[in-house]
Amino acid sequence: FTRHDAYEKSGQTAEEVDAELARMERLLLTDRNRDWADAVDRESARGGPILLAVGALHLPGETGLLRLLEQRGFALTRLDGAGSVTPP
Repeated sequence: FTRHDAYEKSGQTAEEVDAELARMERLLLTDRNRDWADAVDRESARGGPILLAVGALHLPGETGLLRLLEQRGFALTRLDGAGSVTPP
């Protein structure tokens, strides 16, 4: 279901569709990313390694989990598909 489909088939105006999609993005991505970043902060205070698995859509952008963790001072290391560290 795309934005274009929603414009054509939802029975809502374009403005209503855009507002609903923005709300869904906030609820499903932005707010959850902030909650996860808070949880990582709490867990890091306990010490030990942290493993966090999320869907790819949660990673990029200014409100993405990678940026949020960097802003909190976490050092992120990219792994290639074989599990090897890729230099920054």
